[in-house]
Amino acid sequence: MIRYNTTDIIKRAEQLSDLENSDFISDYEKVALLNESWQIIYQKIVNANDKTWAKRIRAYDGMPLPCDMYQMSALYLERSREQILKRNSSQKYGYEIIGNFLYLSDNYKGKEIIMEYFPIPKSLRLREKTADSPFENNILGANHSLYIDSDNYIRDLNDSTVHFLIGTNYYDYAMFDNAVLAWTDSSYTEFAWWDYDGLSARPGESTFIPLIIENHLYLYSSTQKKIYDTNQNEYLEIDINVPNGTKYIYANKELTDLYFFSPVGYYYNDSDFINLADRKTRLAWCQNRPYAILRNTNRLVRCDHTQIQIIDTEYIPMTFVSEKYVLTRKPMSELTFLEGYVNDTDLNFSNNIYFIVLAYMLAIAFKNKQGGDTTALYAQYESAVQQLFDSISNDANDSYQIKNVYKNNGIYIW
Repeated sequence: MIRYNTTDIIKRAEQLSDLENSDFISDYEKVALLNESWQIIYQKIVNANDKTWAKRIRAYDGMPLPCDMYQMSALYLERSREQILKRNSSQKYGYEIIGNFLYLSDNYKGKEIIMEYFPIPKSLRLREKTADSPFENNILGANHSLYIDSDNYIRDLNDSTVHFLIGTNYYDYAMFDNAVLAWTDSSYTEFAWWDYDGLSARPGESTFIPLIIENHLYLYSSTQKKIYDTNQNEYLEIDINVPNGTKYIYANKELTDLYFFSPVGYYYNDSDFINLADRKTRLAWCQNRPYAILRNTNRLVRCDHTQIQIIDTEYIPMTFVSEKYVLTRKPMSELTFLEGYVNDTDLNFSNNIYFIVLAYMLAIAFKNKQGGDTTALYAQYESAVQQLFDSISNDANDSYQIKNVYKNNGIYIW
């Protein structure tokens, strides 16, 4: 596979459209136009039934469709590879999809079946550029416009009347969309819900474990095997195998990808805690992976299940602000900045033509924004598209290909 990222494609498109070192089109608009081009080429690839990005999973009667499913490619018996057709008024046996669930006719139930599908195309993004900080100096935590000042008050950049006193006995905070986590020492975590009217009572059950799902804080009861919302109403009943020493959990919205954090690191799949080198961390949920700021080493890291990846920042990371920005401070200074910490989106292409086609599509969009002539670019784009689809190997079972293989003097031999 050939790897390109968002910046590679945009830079090439800027060269093709004579927009290098120009601010005529903003980064946000460039990414939006790139995503539109990517959606178009992705659909062309799906329509051509190219398997570059296809996934295969086992299927059964009554199964929910995969959460990342974009379009089904095929449903077939695993051993014979016999295709299972969609049921309709004239097709008695096969499959049907009702309410995002797959249902099979009786003759296919209980058999080993494979579903092949194309996943939802990923949304491409750029790492945000460094910008001046809108916050006052020495803030302790932040979440979009809300922040905790150096006197332990929650304040809002957009509303000067918002001021909630959190407390003064904590050494670290993490702010989420609906709550604040406060660390008092290595063995105890305190949490509080808040809204624009003030702080609410802290939950009393000692077995509650903070559970963060997409920057939203819930509570998991390891004794009742239930997740509770901010009002302690039951949100979901689920049995999570929580390792000993877990102080908080990060999860994706499907609860299929779990990270168990202790005061000294994070835990996964009944293995040992992986030491983050510093228990004083601040975490944020982003792109299905937690990020942490290591306090003693002043490093920003991306947490994977088996390792941590250091993310370079221009200045010293202080606290997370959003799913895009981390607040940083110049060394030996009170000046603070917002720095992007999520890297450009990577795309794995099976050959270089994908990159060329996407770059020309984006360059044409850039030219259109300028009101320029796209004739030359469009000719190059059409040539690249022809090369792309010439390079896509068609399925040997396509009837037209079989006919061409056995064609002899205009007569099909069967």
